[in-house]
Amino acid sequence: MNGSKTYAFAIVALLAASSGVNAATWTLGDVESQICRYTGGSVNVKFCHNCAARGGAQPYVSWIFVAKCDGKVTSRRARGELKCIAGQYGDESAQKATITANARAQLPGAGVACPK
Repeated sequence: MNGSKTYAFAIVALLAASSGVNAATWTLGDVESQICRYTGGSVNVKFCHNCAARGGAQPYVSWIFVAKCDGKVTSRRARGELKCIAGQYGDESAQKATITANARAQLPGAGVACPK
């Protein structure tokens, strides 16, 4: 009898997870800030070639995006970052793509419901 309860519970859990009742679509919204950070300071610079030119050690750029859930702005934020290692960060388009992908990976999954 105990095995059949476990089996029934597993079926209910599977159906609930696959029904999409709580599914949400999380996306990136507008960029809220774009900052160059380095040992010793930070400045409002959005791309690595400008950040590295500031002369600080270990520079990286950090972009903060507004997180949207089902198309609505939320209070959540997603950060995308890129280390500015000379010769490895690419042009501005490549940097933007990397930073955006990094931020997108920080968004909640579809199983996380939108805030009320």
